[in-house]
Amino acid sequence: MLCRWGILYPLYVFAEIAIISTDLAELLGSAIALNLIFPKLPLWAGVLLTAFDVLLILAFSDPLRGRPVRSFEIIIGILVGYVPIASTTIHISLVTGICCVDMLVYPYL
Repeated sequence: MLCRWGILYPLYVFAEIAIISTDLAELLGSAIALNLIFPKLPLWAGVLLTAFDVLLILAFSDPLRGRPVRSFEIIIGILVGYVPIASTTIHISLVTGICCVDMLVYPYL
C-alpha cells in the first residue's frame, strides 16, 4: 500500500503532467504555424482552429479499420509537402521585394 501511494501515484501524476505539457506544445506550435501561413489570423483563432481540427479528426476516425487513418496521413503529407513551397516563395519574396501572392499567381515575373 505504501508503494502505491508513495511511488506509483506520484509517477502517474508526473506522467500526466508530461502528457499535458507536450499536448500544449503541439497545440501552440500548430497555432503559430497557422499564424505564419495566414498572417491575418490571430493566435487565439489558430488555437481554436487547431483544437477543433483535432477534435473533429478524433470524432470521425476509427483506427481499427485503417481507412480514415490513411486519409489523415495523406492530408498531413500534403500539408507537409506544402511547407517547402511556401517557405521558398516567402524567402524569394523577401529577397526580390515581390509579394508572395504575386509569386504564386504569376511565377514567371
